[in-house]
Amino acid sequence: MRRSLLPVAIAVALAEATGAIWIVWTSDHEPHKYATTALAVTAGLSFVASGLIALARRPENRTGLYLAAVGYLWFFGALSDANSRVAWTVGVFLTNLAFVPFAALVLAFPTGRLARRPDRLLVRATAGFVLVGPPLLLLFAKQPPSCGKNCGESAIVLYRSPAIERVVDVAGSAFVVVLTAAVVVVLARRWRKAGRALRRLLLPVYVAGGSALVVLLLSNLFSTFSTTAADTVGPAFLVFFATVPLAFLLGILRSRLARGSVAGLVVAIGRGTPLREAIAEALGDPSLEVGYCIDEGQRLVDRHGRPFELPAAGSGRAVTMVEHDGRRVGALVHDASVSEERELVASVAATVALALDNERLEADLRAQYDFLTTIVDTAPSLLLTIDAEGRIRNLNPATVVAAGYEDEEQVRGSYFWDVFIDESERDAMTARFHAAAPGHAPAEYENAFTNGQGERRVIAWRSAPVLDDAGSVIRIIGGGLDITQRKRDEEELKASRTRIVAAEDGARRRLERNLHDGAQQRLVALSVALRLAQAKLADPEAAGQILTQAGDELAHALEELREIARGIHPAVLTDRGLNAALRSLADRAPIPVEISTLERRLPDHIEAAAYYVVSEAVTNVVKHARASSVEVRIDAPDGSLVIQVSDDGIGGADPRGGSGLRGLADRVAVFDGRLEVLSPPDGGTRVVAEIPLGA
Repeated sequence: MRRSLLPVAIAVALAEATGAIWIVWTSDHEPHKYATTALAVTAGLSFVASGLIALARRPENRTGLYLAAVGYLWFFGALSDANSRVAWTVGVFLTNLAFVPFAALVLAFPTGRLARRPDRLLVRATAGFVLVGPPLLLLFAKQPPSCGKNCGESAIVLYRSPAIERVVDVAGSAFVVVLTAAVVVVLARRWRKAGRALRRLLLPVYVAGGSALVVLLLSNLFSTFSTTAADTVGPAFLVFFATVPLAFLLGILRSRLARGSVAGLVVAIGRGTPLREAIAEALGDPSLEVGYCIDEGQRLVDRHGRPFELPAAGSGRAVTMVEHDGRRVGALVHDASVSEERELVASVAATVALALDNERLEADLRAQYDFLTTIVDTAPSLLLTIDAEGRIRNLNPATVVAAGYEDEEQVRGSYFWDVFIDESERDAMTARFHAAAPGHAPAEYENAFTNGQGERRVIAWRSAPVLDDAGSVIRIIGGGLDITQRKRDEEELKASRTRIVAAEDGARRRLERNLHDGAQQRLVALSVALRLAQAKLADPEAAGQILTQAGDELAHALEELREIARGIHPAVLTDRGLNAALRSLADRAPIPVEISTLERRLPDHIEAAAYYVVSEAVTNVVKHARASSVEVRIDAPDGSLVIQVSDDGIGGADPRGGSGLRGLADRVAVFDGRLEVLSPPDGGTRVVAEIPLGA
């Protein structure tokens, strides 16, 4: 409110009050001049004064405007005591106008803004009744029934009808009762939904305003049956009505009265009261939450370093940012009603800025610690800390898993060697640990041990000391890699290479033996037979028999050489491909072999690998399975060649028990493939090999 208008507003209020006093004191039908003057004028002036003060302090809040409007309109009620019929009629019409801003005042507090529903609807209903109800009644009655003998007479009576008068009066009273009850219900609902901070602000307003509304409600109810009873509660209404502006003024200017809370806040912080509790006490909001700005104000965390989310719009919560030296250091999340006390909130924010900045640094450290903890906990490597005596103090989940336990508390506090060293080697490990003291220089080593679940593990360790300011070792950091699978792979690779070398040596020996015992012997016998035939040239018949036998031996030698050649690499595989080679293999097998394979050609090395897988698998079936038939299926789905050899034999084949299946696995592994043997007892055997076509 402009300061230049304040004297005018005061002068208008005093003029209205003076006029109201003169009308009451000169009235011929006002029996209680002293009481009416004291209560009515006091109520009007208190509303005007409270409204002007509120407008001066909080011009953006309409509460002050509503307060002042109630006061200015209230003085027009004095016209209902005027001796003139016209003035009295105008007074009856204007008397109730004050209840329109009064309804807006009660419903809009503390923000000063009316909600679309139901606030504006109730205010409009009040205005409609005030503008229609009393004038309508005065058209059919000289005096309202509730006035009794202490009233003037209507100047606008058109037609006197006691029946219509009664109907209009009862209907008007009922409407007032319903309207007042609706306002009370709305206020009660808001009280129930409000938090402690808002209730503290609403309490004096609701006590005074609610009491006035209840008395008004009773007065209207009594006026329908007894004007005497209505007159009895009239002074009570004036008393409660006069206290309403004081309650509203107390609420809207509470921030000025709350400077003692800020002083108490400083004392509480100095005494070591937790910051959040101290701020909550100063603002009167136990639900207060505090967030701390980190990452140059880009992120909010709570006191424990965890992410802090600001409330969504419309949640009934408000946010006040706290700055220190031009930097955002935190956020206060409080009940939305606290925002109405701007001076208090601003004072509290300025007071706690330094303390909040200090706690922000602590929260930032906790957030960084949580970040590092997350990295450590999610790392696949083993990480642990050991004290100077060799006890495990901290460890990450990967270390717990490697140790063979389910909970880190089962490991924490144990000596390192009791967890990660086999019993037979613990004494030596303990001696090495104490020999490395007190410096515990960085070291690298690996060890194999049996963990808590009986699993054999191999860990490659690295350790380094952590020193205090005096240079003494306070902790030893140990990092480890679980290389168990790598060791297994290395051992399997060595074993596979050994088997391949042994297979090659065995193949060369078999080839040498087959040539020596088979084709070589036959060729020697053929050579001897030719010499004998030469010696028998004089006896043609004997020479012919010898040559016939020599031809047979030569045929057998050629067949054996062909078998050996097929064993080394079948010519049909090179010339005609995998399909023809497998069908040739099936034709030579002693049991029926059903072939289902690809018609197209594949890379030579893939066809060779597939052929030998099938050949070795069929050979194993013939030798060991006691099967009556074999089925061979070859497909190429998803870029891989899948070979399946199934039989209906006795089953029970063990790929670890013989060199044949193990050799097949080695051959397939060369091409990054895999071999699987499914052989349940009495269920036949199925050998499945998968070879990537891009190998």
